[in-house]
Amino acid sequence: FRNGQHAMLVLFNNTDNDIETQVRIDRDELGITGDTLYDPTAKASFAINDNSAAVAMPYRDYRVLILR
Repeated sequence: FRNGQHAMLVLFNNTDNDIETQVRIDRDELGITGDTLYDPTAKASFAINDNSAAVAMPYRDYRVLILR
């Protein structure tokens, strides 16, 4: 979801294992300059480097991430 300079992503891990996934974000295409994905529920941040962020995902759980 994108609204002006704000974007939200929702990820879901539908496995029985904790995983780390790579999230690719084309910030130029979105017109957004943020460099961090922030999970307000877990109070966790994930740095975006080269339009990609490694996000730890607990098993059978989801993350709502805000690009900022």
